Amino acid sequence: MEIFHIGFLSVRLLDILDILLVAFLLYKLYELLKGGVAMNIFIGLISIYLLWWLCVKVLDMQLMELYSANL
Repeated sequence: MEIFHIGFLSVRLLDILDILLVAFLLYKLYELLKGGVAMNIFIGLISIYLLWWLCVKVLDMQLMELYSANL
């Protein structure tokens, strides 16, 4: 059941429910992590991943890419 169109995309009721559910779950995850040590650990893990991504994709360090493929 389509509700409306945005350009070439059709938006259904299920799409809206999906977006609301994901937003709610992310908000609850944020509430769970804020103000504690878990938030610092989470930010640290995201930082390590972004640093790895920067090295492998942007700087094209092929050895790191091969190592991560074998994990």
